[in-house]
Amino acid sequence: MNINQYKLCYVESENNLLKLYFANVTNKSFNSLWGDDWNDAPYEHNAEIPYDVLRNKEKTPVEFYSIILESPLIGTPSHGYLNSPYSVEQINFKQVVPWVSNNNDYSKERKDRCKLEIYSKTKLKDVLEKIKDFNNKLEDDFEFDGIKVYKEAS
Repeated sequence: MNINQYKLCYVESENNLLKLYFANVTNKSFNSLWGDDWNDAPYEHNAEIPYDVLRNKEKTPVEFYSIILESPLIGTPSHGYLNSPYSVEQINFKQVVPWVSNNNDYSKERKDRCKLEIYSKTKLKDVLEKIKDFNNKLEDDFEFDGIKVYKEAS
């Protein structure tokens, strides 16, 4: 598996768990990824996981890989909203907000020092590196264990 080809395209969340979906696509074919209701907001009540084929003439199959993150310190664009103003289309193709970021449940000073933002199209290896860096910054400062990562083949 070449993790350089896998790019973040979708996130589901429940409580302190986030499931990140990565598609094995090039930058050019990323724009052909789609799922049910990806153009509807709020994404968290409308959108479905990505289709396993691209929206191109050939309907090219797509391989996915997913990981699960566990932490009370991170959230998705829906964090803090009953109904977020975002669609997957806005998050993935316009990158108006990151898919994953540290939330506001702790002080601004700590949030600035331990900033985490993971946008769509971020490669799997870069996501894992960002999480490692985030956890390293937390070591001296928090009573939390940081972000736990569970791998899951799709």
